[in-house]
Amino acid sequence: MANHDGAGDGNQHAVLALDASRSMISLYGNQVFGGPNRVEIVARNLGSVLTELAGNVTILYWALGLGDGIEIVGDFDKVTFSDAAITGPKTEKWGRGTCLLPTIRYIAETVDQHSQSTLGVVLTDGIIEDEKECMEYCLQLGENIKKAVDAGDRPKDSFQIVMIGVGEDVDVGQLERFDDLFDDTPLAGEVDLFSSNLAAHMQDVNGAPLFEL
Repeated sequence: MANHDGAGDGNQHAVLALDASRSMISLYGNQVFGGPNRVEIVARNLGSVLTELAGNVTILYWALGLGDGIEIVGDFDKVTFSDAAITGPKTEKWGRGTCLLPTIRYIAETVDQHSQSTLGVVLTDGIIEDEKECMEYCLQLGENIKKAVDAGDRPKDSFQIVMIGVGEDVDVGQLERFDDLFDDTPLAGEVDLFSSNLAAHMQDVNGAPLFEL
């Protein structure tokens, strides 16, 4: 395992952010009668793709405590990712809310400062409570990224966050609102920070389900 500061190799870095709110406990298999760790199934598949793309990936849990806490697991490469424990938070409590802004800020203000290109993948099972605050922050972030692109300081589309819904209670409309954040703004066509999908709908190149949930 590498360091815990979210620093990439100066070129590209990826972050895999796993929802650890209380409603996710059963999806980690942490319940009275046990069960499959569905989060791990998704995370292992995504991690193999992310480490192939970026070389290493930072794993973190988000939505801890009151819903705004994060726990950094560490940085992993292609070899060490297979040994990463994906069983839920260890030092923080499962969250009583689901606030995404601290994670977006971490990706933008810590990880991206060490990378020319940053990709964040966020798994969530439900409603993100601080949607308005996230939108406001990301609109300003988009403006800053546009200025950096125009100045030749970074490539276009070099900061991306992919939202992936898991479970049965995902607010698809909310995911779509993140996806469409810059539509009908002066940055439309210039900046597009978000994309979204449902884990259950994702397929491989042959059209087979990517995740057996």
